Amino acid sequence: MGHFIAEHEKVHSFLLGLHVQPGNWITSETVTDLTAALAAKSSGVPAAAGRAVGIVAGSVRLQAYALSFIDAFISSPGPVSPPFSWSRRCADFR
Repeated sequence: MGHFIAEHEKVHSFLLGLHVQPGNWITSETVTDLTAALAAKSSGVPAAAGRAVGIVAGSVRLQAYALSFIDAFISSPGPVSPPFSWSRRCADFR
């Protein structure tokens, strides 16, 4: 199970990283906002920008880790995945 999670974390990290690119307006705005928030508690703007990039990278890593656990639970056979009849009943309530 540990190997499965590690490998899927790499895949999800790569796929999420495709959308976190320099020049992307969401990425730029996030890093700029975090830099502004961290500037007062940093030794300067470059240090704050480095910390902001580290926070964004940590967020991507955390999301990839969570997605790999979701993959593990969805693909594992047995009592972890709900039986078909249960998932069918849940779909009826939507």
